[in-house]
Amino acid sequence: MDPAQNGMTGDGGEFARRVADALNKIRPALQADGGDIELVAIEGQDARVRLTGACHG
Repeated sequence: MDPAQNGMTGDGGEFARRVADALNKIRPALQADGGDIELVAIEGQDARVRLTGACHG
């Protein structure tokens, strides 16, 4: 997801990019198990994500 899509620009832009990079690193493992992860919002230094799919622990 492009960080600018949810208004995640300006001072938080670098943080949003780092979060997106981290999610992209773990996404293949989640997808291999039938799931996924979505960046929902950045609020200050908090990242809200949504886990989807059929991941089983």
